[in-house]
Amino acid sequence: MKKWLLLSCAAVFFAAPRTAAETLRFRSGEILAAELSTTLPYIMNRDSADFSDLPEQRVYAALTVSLDPGRKISIYDYSLKVAGTKYRCVALQNGNNTIDGAKFECSGGGRNARCTLFFVLNASEVGTGASDRLRLVCNVPPGAGELPVLFVNRGSEGFTPGREIPDSGVMQSGK
Repeated sequence: MKKWLLLSCAAVFFAAPRTAAETLRFRSGEILAAELSTTLPYIMNRDSADFSDLPEQRVYAALTVSLDPGRKISIYDYSLKVAGTKYRCVALQNGNNTIDGAKFECSGGGRNARCTLFFVLNASEVGTGASDRLRLVCNVPPGAGELPVLFVNRGSEGFTPGREIPDSGVMQSGK
C-alpha cells in the first residue's frame, strides 16, 4: 500500500505542469526579473534623471540583471521599445543600493553582480494587463538587435527588492 502511494505521489509530482522561474540570456548577462508598476520608486538624485521628455501618464519598468564577470552596463546601453516607441533608461540600482538618478554605470565586478535598470513608459500603451511583452533594444553598438522580454505587471505594488530575487530568476517564459 505504501509503495502504491509513493508511486502515485511521484507520478503526480513529475507529471504536473510547472511554471518554473527562469532567466533570460542577453548580451551583458542574464535577466533575472522584468516588472511593471504604477508606483514610482524612490530615486536618489532624481533631478539628474530628467523626466521632462517622458509621458505624463506613466508606468514604470524595472529590469534586474546579473552581469557576466567583467561586464559593465550603462543607462545608454539599452532601451525598451513599446508600440514602436523607444524609452530610455532613466536610473540604475547597483545591487541592493539605493536607486540613483546620477548613476550612469554598473559593473560586473564578481559572481552574481546585479544591476537594475529603470524605465518610464507611456501608461496608455502598456501596463493594462497581467503582463506585457516588450522589446529590449541594444543601443551599443547601434543595430545590435532586440530581445522580446515578458514583463509582469505588479499594478500599484512596488518592484520586488533585488535581494528577494533568486539567482535562478523569476522570469516567466510566457510560452
